Amino acid sequence: MRHFPITVAFFFAASIAVVCQNSDDLLAVQSQVGSGYAFINKSGKIVLPGPYQGGASFSEGLAAVNINDEWAYIDTSGRVVISNLWVRTAGSFVDGRAYVENFEGHYGFIDRTGRAVVPMIYEVANNRDIYTFAEDRVPVMVDGKWGYLDKQGDFAISPQFDEASGFEKGRACVRSGSQTLYIDASGAVVLSTHLLGVTFRGGPLAPVQVGDRWGYMDDNGEVVIAPRFDQAGPFADGLAAVKQDGRWSFIQPDGRTAFATDADFVYGFHDGLTRIRDGNGKCNYLTKKGQKLSQSGFEAATDFSDGVAKTDIGYIDTSGKFIWKGPW
Repeated sequence: MRHFPITVAFFFAASIAVVCQNSDDLLAVQSQVGSGYAFINKSGKIVLPGPYQGGASFSEGLAAVNINDEWAYIDTSGRVVISNLWVRTAGSFVDGRAYVENFEGHYGFIDRTGRAVVPMIYEVANNRDIYTFAEDRVPVMVDGKWGYLDKQGDFAISPQFDEASGFEKGRACVRSGSQTLYIDASGAVVLSTHLLGVTFRGGPLAPVQVGDRWGYMDDNGEVVIAPRFDQAGPFADGLAAVKQDGRWSFIQPDGRTAFATDADFVYGFHDGLTRIRDGNGKCNYLTKKGQKLSQSGFEAATDFSDGVAKTDIGYIDTSGKFIWKGPW
């Protein structure tokens, strides 16, 4: 089962050590090469020295950390509040739930007390980015069909779809046979189209495929930006990345080009900046006017979240200023 929608997979960064790394007020760092992890605030000051064997930045006031080869969760004072999980992977909290995966490759979810609200019985079938609660729903696959659990671990929408995505703005995009469906939280179909569609993530338009070209449709299912692109991503911060004739650019909701770029690979906008990668593999960020944030670029970088992005040499803010430089 592929991650849906496969056509916009270029917008997602590969997950590392701990899944769904959303930044909060405290960020995970290594204070020196070979040392364990510590936590800094957004001014760059170490507030929780640790050291921890592994860790992710705080989300919803808690962070997953590895202590003596076991995953646990700490609060912002450094106090262990969830332990004895016996899991291979521990994710960040989103909507009060955190993804956990056992050593047999099955996953479930815990609440903020560590209670298993969804038992670890579901098999990891694709990219873990999909396994995150959003708007009180999370997609899971049972016997080859996708459905949605609520936050109590019960099926709100029974398994019936061939492909599924997370809920955003009250809708989820699913596939059933040759049909693209947009459903609400009860599972009712609010829009159906024969076109291969993608989520309405960042506004009233969604990418759709017509033949071998991509355009955009509105929430009535009408194609409003003609299918002329080789690839097309969802709108974010009012702009969408499209590829035409081998070149990436960003368009506005009226279809007009905001700016073009010579980047080899592009991602969506976050906090007013989009991450790009050039032909030499260097990462950088562009403003909504197409201006580069860094003159030299980075070997690796993540999208911005809450005004901070992680690069191979440290954390930066949206002005490009380093708030932390050091090894990972």
